[in-house]
Amino acid sequence: MEYFDIDLPEDPVLAFLTLEKDFRQKFDKRLDAADGNSPVVDFYEDYIFQVVGAARALEISGFDEFDRRITGSNYYEVRRSVTLLVEQLKVQAAVVNSRRINYY
Repeated sequence: MEYFDIDLPEDPVLAFLTLEKDFRQKFDKRLDAADGNSPVVDFYEDYIFQVVGAARALEISGFDEFDRRITGSNYYEVRRSVTLLVEQLKVQAAVVNSRRINYY
């Protein structure tokens, strides 16, 4: 996999967000290229498994419950939950970074 071509920050949360951004961009490209018969749920499942793998490797908590197959019945719930967790980490990183910059 080409993930190792990315320079990751030392901070685990920032490293996770860097990887997630790359995963999401690749997901968005697949989605844009999809037609009406494309397995969109499979695309999203690939993205979620990548996010979960990165979170595990970087010891980021909160994503383990999403290490399961996505079905039509739980697709929206899983998608929304993962999106909210990622957004929460973005806000946390921004707050920490802002405090660090303003402190010095």
